[in-house]
Amino acid sequence: MKDKYKLIKQKEILATYYPKRSPEDSLINWNDSMDNILKLIKASTTPFNGAFTYLDKKKLTVLNASKFFDFKLDNFFKKMKNGQICDVLSENNFIIKVKDGVILVNDYKGTNILNSHKNKILNNHDKIIKKFKKNNFGNYDLKLKYI
Repeated sequence: MKDKYKLIKQKEILATYYPKRSPEDSLINWNDSMDNILKLIKASTTPFNGAFTYLDKKKLTVLNASKFFDFKLDNFFKKMKNGQICDVLSENNFIIKVKDGVILVNDYKGTNILNSHKNKILNNHDKIIKKFKKNNFGNYDLKLKYI
């Protein structure tokens, strides 16, 4: 088997590196696109710690969410702020306005979301949200870009 493969040294100029993820990388940026937020939630869920945000300075971890509504047509959700709880549908489900739509949270842990939380804003509690800049090849390098 050893003779079937020929090792080729990688060109360092084409190499890409990505730092080790930390739990802080799962902080939700409610100003991001709906697709990016849903991807973050999906990538961070069990067995990992989950994507998180803050409500009234208490941590709220989102374990499962889905697209509820997008803004292809004009609607009243557009007037709401990103991260705003639009409505509480049940003890386990609520909807949140994001930049380009509304997401439905199907599973979470932390503060119980009640009808009294309707119209409250989820936020990052003054934490820095890290974003990694892509290089000329469309891959990520180690340089951090803070937003």
